[in-house]
Amino acid sequence: MPLLNCEPCACTKCGAILNPYSRVNFQEKLWVCPFCLECSYLPPRLVNAADDNIPQELQACWSTVEYLLPTQSTPPAFFYVVDICMPAEELQALKESILLSITQLPSDSYVGLITFGTVVQVYDLTSTDITKSHVFSGTKDLTVEQVAEMLRLDPRGGSPLLCQVQQCDVALQTILDELVPDPWPLQEGCRALRSTGAALSTAVSILECLMPNLGARIMLFINGPCTQGPGMVLGSNLQETMRAHVNIETNTQLKHFSRAQKYYQALARRAAGKGHCIDAFMCARDQIGFLEMRDLVECTGGLTVLTDSFTQEVFKLSFSKMFDSTQRELDMAFNGILTVQTGKEFKVAGALGHCVSLERKSPSVCDYEVGIGGTCAWKMCGLNSTTTVALFYEITNQHGVEVPQGSFPVVQLRTEYTHPSGRRILRVTTHAYQWADPAKDLVDTGASFDQETAACLVARLAVHKTATEELVDTLRWIDRTLIRLVTKFATYTKGDASTFALSRNFSLFPQFMFYLRRSRFLRLFNHTPDETAYFRTVLNRETVLNMLTMIQPSLLTYQFGQPPTPSLLDYSSINPEHILLLDNYFRLVVMHGTTVAFWRSQGYQNEPSHAHFKALLEAPNKDIQDIVQERFPVPSVLICDQNSSQARFVVSQLNPSLAQQSRVDTSGGAPGENYFSDDVTLKKFMDYLMTLAVQGQ
Repeated sequence: MPLLNCEPCACTKCGAILNPYSRVNFQEKLWVCPFCLECSYLPPRLVNAADDNIPQELQACWSTVEYLLPTQSTPPAFFYVVDICMPAEELQALKESILLSITQLPSDSYVGLITFGTVVQVYDLTSTDITKSHVFSGTKDLTVEQVAEMLRLDPRGGSPLLCQVQQCDVALQTILDELVPDPWPLQEGCRALRSTGAALSTAVSILECLMPNLGARIMLFINGPCTQGPGMVLGSNLQETMRAHVNIETNTQLKHFSRAQKYYQALARRAAGKGHCIDAFMCARDQIGFLEMRDLVECTGGLTVLTDSFTQEVFKLSFSKMFDSTQRELDMAFNGILTVQTGKEFKVAGALGHCVSLERKSPSVCDYEVGIGGTCAWKMCGLNSTTTVALFYEITNQHGVEVPQGSFPVVQLRTEYTHPSGRRILRVTTHAYQWADPAKDLVDTGASFDQETAACLVARLAVHKTATEELVDTLRWIDRTLIRLVTKFATYTKGDASTFALSRNFSLFPQFMFYLRRSRFLRLFNHTPDETAYFRTVLNRETVLNMLTMIQPSLLTYQFGQPPTPSLLDYSSINPEHILLLDNYFRLVVMHGTTVAFWRSQGYQNEPSHAHFKALLEAPNKDIQDIVQERFPVPSVLICDQNSSQARFVVSQLNPSLAQQSRVDTSGGAPGENYFSDDVTLKKFMDYLMTLAVQGQ
């Protein structure tokens, strides 16, 4: 898109930016704002603009342009906050990943280091002869003023706690090389004392003092739950267990839950208020308290990875991918502000995504709130190329007022952010929409329906509702939404389900809702509260394509002599002579059919006469590499055989079309397997939906 090295031309009344939908009089050097209809003069830089010399911001082909604002460039800061309460091999793997990431950072960017265990240590990165650190108690929650006084922080004179990479890379490498697991003695029958909350608070305070409203991100690496001090989610005694879904539903055994959640919410608001982003890299075989810490990531636009160990490829590749450079620039932006401006025909009701409200009122804000509402501007401290925010609007003239046919209401999105180079950029996107009255013209309305995006919007709304409503109420809301939609846009004879039909633009939407109801976002069984919070957090920031993969996983079939082919996400797709690749975004599962598994166990792939079989076994690898290369977080890869215990990761995702109470033959005449399921099949789901729709219920 065009990058204009100038200030934008703004309306003198409402602040809207000059765009292709503005009416321009080149002779008089005037333009009319499409939002408030106010006339403004064109800036001097457009004095030569004419009908045959239209500037880029007025060309219809550029609905989005960027402006390079004349502000001072300040390189971003990266603050590493490292948990050292972990085994030596885990810490060693983490240190190697951190050292690699430092080599990928721009040389002028700032870095800082905090380690925590029983105590919190803030390191001086200017000392090369001897390692120096400031030690804080892990049980105290210090204020910003106390931290600034103890560390003698001066934003005007800099600080040895945040140094440019080119000046401190040797000292930082020395500190990391000498880093060892927490030496504090571990009492018998107790967990390690981990001061996560105190360490995060210290990092936030330092950045508040040294880099207010400048690009910075805090990267938290954690191997277990916070067991002492502010933000504690679990006691140190091993007899105390972590909360489960049943405890949250019944409000029992939640000794630390509310207090910890409020603490991290307040910490998230502090960081977001200064434009700082918090990432969470959680590598532990038990829960670490991400449910309580979730707002740290969502309010600040941070990234998150959840896996079992720092030695696993899921963490290593994901963390390295975070610093991948495209055209010598990091794929990240900082301290963003999204502003929405609408015409009088509709107003913004709210947003859902990794953002926080700036509580900015304007004529574009409606009284009805959806998600994070009551404002026309949101803070987005961390962004990258896949960051996606869902915006919801309300039609202002829908109550008994005639829809203005043929009019084109306009909406403008303005996103101001800090580029990785430190430059401040304003991205302006302007769109116009055409009215269609659903009460009179269902054909035009249905023709513009995007069922994939609609499914993603419903998914985000459903996840948002789970925070304040019972899960069963959320499922009922999805059902009611689906029934209302198909009742409105399907063709049928009332009372006759056999006449029910949906147009192409709506045909997949019921199927998306079927799999959404069965997804890990709304089904709590077999997932911990931390895992559920993690899945929902990732859903809340990804693109439409990635969200669809989470809602309805993709299934590829590999067979002899044919390229990979997409298959129905149905149990009938299992074939003993095929290989299946299931992609649910978080995990890639390769399942070999029983016959393929038998041939593989016999070593046929090692014989030159069976080269075609070897090619079949290797066929999924290329697709797996392509997926891993483009996705964050990197999915885990699992290879299993049909009818094995790990095959459940595939079977549980499929439509149980063959589920019954008798033996199902799935191996071409050989004894089959018992496949039982309490889930409703897609066919029964659709049959019941059609019955309700044609009855007008």
